[in-house]
Amino acid sequence: MKPEDPRIEYLASGSGDPEGETDHLDLIRDLLDQESTWAEPPPEVVDALMASIGEGEPPQIPAVKPRRRVNWTAIAAVLGLTAILVAMLLGPLSGTAQPVPEAIVALTGTELAPTLEGNAAVRPTGSGWWIRLELTGLPPAPEGSYYQGWVGNQADAVSIGTFHMRDGEDPVVLWSGVSLIDYPSLFVTLQEEGKGTQPSDRVMFAGAIEGLDEG
Repeated sequence: MKPEDPRIEYLASGSGDPEGETDHLDLIRDLLDQESTWAEPPPEVVDALMASIGEGEPPQIPAVKPRRRVNWTAIAAVLGLTAILVAMLLGPLSGTAQPVPEAIVALTGTELAPTLEGNAAVRPTGSGWWIRLELTGLPPAPEGSYYQGWVGNQADAVSIGTFHMRDGEDPVVLWSGVSLIDYPSLFVTLQEEGKGTQPSDRVMFAGAIEGLDEG
């Protein structure tokens, strides 16, 4: 910045714009952007200044350069894109098992539930076989009784849970701790409270589970 620059006198005086149009901030930015504004003063100036205040040998004053602003928004965008690309590349290599498709089992009502229509969606999971019943036409279990689901084979039957259907026909989710491949019959009985844990002879509906694998 040249000493004779009239803008310095203008800023020092606090008077209006010499041209009548220049904004204060634009003028200051223009002055700060000049390399001469940040140039190191001549050594003799520093020596004279330090000698006048009795500090002895003057320290070296490094030149000050304006720091460049960091565009954090752009950096964040690049990092986010990098994370997405890494996930896309490593996803197929991670060995994560894909969900096993559900098998659908048709359910048929007996003479105790002749209007029943429905099906069961089944699939194996890490904690057992998930079973979801979609039912219409099954009356609510009377008070003091309940419905109980079972899976079985020719030698045995295993309980998969209980329900009552007294508040509508919402889907019923049951769980089996035994493989439905080994227990391929699904049926539901009407049980009386306090009458033991074995399946009663009042079978409401049933279905055959076929074509399954462990996934």
